[in-house]
Formats: sequence, C-alpha cells, structure tokens
Amino acid sequence: MKQGMNVRRLGLTILTCFVLLFPASVWAAVTYVDIQNGTDNGSHGGSPGTGAWKTLHYAVGQIVTGDVLNVAAGTYSVAEGESNSPLTITQPLVTIQGAPGGASIVRGLETGNWDTGIIIDASDVTIKGLTVTNFVANDSAGQGIQVVSGPGNTIERCRLSNNIVCGIEANNCSPIIKKNLIYDNNIGIYVYGDGMTAAPTISNNLIYETSGGAMDYGIRLETGFFGTASPYIYHNTIDGPSQSGVDISAFDGTASPDIKYNIITNFDNYGIYNNAAYPGSPVIDYNNVWTTATAANYGNCTPLSHDISQDPRYASYELQPTSPCIDAIPSGVSDPVGDDIDGNARPQGGGYDMGAYEQGVSIVETVPVPPGTEVPDYIMVSFTVEPENPSCGSVFSDDMGEAYDPENFRIGGYDATM
Repeated sequence: MKQGMNVRRLGLTILTCFVLLFPASVWAAVTYVDIQNGTDNGSHGGSPGTGAWKTLHYAVGQIVTGDVLNVAAGTYSVAEGESNSPLTITQPLVTIQGAPGGASIVRGLETGNWDTGIIIDASDVTIKGLTVTNFVANDSAGQGIQVVSGPGNTIERCRLSNNIVCGIEANNCSPIIKKNLIYDNNIGIYVYGDGMTAAPTISNNLIYETSGGAMDYGIRLETGFFGTASPYIYHNTIDGPSQSGVDISAFDGTASPDIKYNIITNFDNYGIYNNAAYPGSPVIDYNNVWTTATAANYGNCTPLSHDISQDPRYASYELQPTSPCIDAIPSGVSDPVGDDIDGNARPQGGGYDMGAYEQGVSIVETVPVPPGTEVPDYIMVSFTVEPENPSCGSVFSDDMGEAYDPENFRIGGYDATM
C-alpha cells in the first residue's frame, strides 16, 4: 500500500511539472479588430468581420500574453466616447499585425491626449505591417511608435509618416527595427540612452523625405545622464534630410554606433555628423555617402577605408544595374544581414549591395505559352513578377488571344513581404 501511494504521488509530481513547463503561447489566441464591422463588447475578437472587436484601444486592453491581434484594413483614430490616451502595450509576447500593403492605418487627430501612436512597455512584442501617421498634437510627444522597455521587441514592415517628433523611438532599450518605410517625420528613427543602454539593431529601413514632406534627421542618437547609445545601423537607405543622415550627440554619456553598409544621400548639412561639443565614437565603414548640395559627407568623424561617395543611381530607391553600390561589399566581409527590405537573400552576385535593397541577378528568357483547346491541353505557367497592374489582361496583353474568362485563364499571387 505504501509503495503504491508513492508511485501515485510521483505520477502527480511529473504531471504538475509538465503543465508548468508549457509556454504561455500554448494558450495564445488569434484575435481580430475591425473598425468597419467589429463591436467593442466583451472578450471575444475571435473571428474576422462581425466577430471582431472594433477599436484598437479596446482590443489592446483585451489581449493577453501570447496573443496575435490581426488589424483589418481601415483607419483607426479616436472616435466619440473612445479613450484618447496613448495606445500602450504592457502585455509581453504579443503580436499586432496589419493587413497587407499598409492598409491598417493608425492615425492621430492633431488634438487630444493620444499624441503617440503606439507605446511598447513590455518584452517580446512584435508590431508588424501597420501604418502609423499624423501624430502631431504637440512637439514634446508625437512619436509614431515608441519603445520604452523590455528585450526582444520588434518593429517590422511598418509605414511611419508625418509624425512631429519621430517615426520610431528606442528609449533605453534595444528593439529590432527592420524593413520599415519611414518618411516625412522630423526624425526617422530616434535612439536615446539616459542612465541605461539603447542598442537597437536598425537594418533594411528606407528613410526618406518626399517632395512635400519634412525630415531633419534620418537617424538621430542622443545620450543623457550616464546613458549609452550604441545601435547597429546596417543596410539602410536614407535620403533627403535637411540636417544629417545620421546625427550623434553624447551629451552626458557615451555614443558608439556601428554604421555600416548604408546609402545616405541628398542631405543639406552632413551625411554623418558627430557633435563636436559632445562627440561619440562611431565606427563607419562600407557606406555610400553622397549629395549634390554644398555639404560635407562627414562632420567630426572619419570613415574607414571602404566608404565611397558616388551617385547611387536610384530607381525608386532600388539600384539600377549600373549603380556603384552593387557588389560594393565583398562576400567575405562579416555582414550580419542575410536579406534585404523585400526579403531577398544577400548576397546576390559577387558581393553584398549597399543600402536597403539587394539587386537581384536578372535572367531574361522568353517563355512560350501555347493555347489549350481541351482540358488535357491546359498548361500551368508560373511567373515571378510584381506588375503595377496585376490584372490578367494587363499581364498577358494580347498574347491571351481573347478576353479574360476565368473558365479558361486564372491569375493569382501572394505578397512575399508579409
């Protein structure tokens, strides 16, 4: 009897340990918020459309550790009766992801207390595929996305525009900031260390100013009271700042950024500027820093031997085949970024390309598509294309020989960036 009781107790102990070792993500839910069709009522949000929550403030208040919140296409602003406080994420290990093409828009209203788009105050949070814009209520706040604590946070494939302070801020923390489109913010990405360390990895971002926009700095680093700012700034394309592409000021601490593999162009003052009164210690190599303005490529800093200064020959910020940035980084260099902003593998060809885009190896080949007359004659042909007009008639033109009839022709695709 005694022996049997011991066996049962051992079994119970093993079972208890087994349950405790399960990660929280096992119980994670996939939830939905839909400004068009949702309802802010209870803890549902478990299906798209009419089963979803309606507003982001309500949805973020309902999700728990491990949840994935899918944000349907639409514009999410502050409606009558809705909280206009900052949208703050305090739950760890959650993912908030938008619809393809930046169609899920988080938009400020220029008034009220919702003056920063999203604040991450937790660990292992991923923000993916959102457009965050127009947070301009005042000049003391106005960040698109602000990360204030926690390891393991990621901001990727978002669009940040027209925010009065910056697109993304890393404040005393070290998120991964990658593959974002960041334009017409006063500062594209702001890194601040005050009594702590801010060492984000900033890679494959396109940071730029449009013809009607305003951007003073592409990436700006500052330190406060014994703080440290030591980001890894790799493979970004920065174009058009009125001040500097990368700006470094160690006011009361240390700033030691690693600045490599970037393209920085069309700046009015400096490509990379190290504040003479409060200098940092940047490591600069394998960048292309170039402008047509009367400006200096470097201020109070010196690159290593592999930087160049040549017209990158953009084609919508990708690289023309004659660009000097193509294969400018030898494949033997320890470049830690294994793909580009579109997810294409690096390197292509004889080396890595500078900037956010890796120029692919072009292969031109004519593929005959013979018509089918009977079901057994049908032929499936796959093309890797990204047409401006994805309609079947536009892609195949007159080669189809007739109007688009889905009984005879089908065209489909997927978004490889999401």
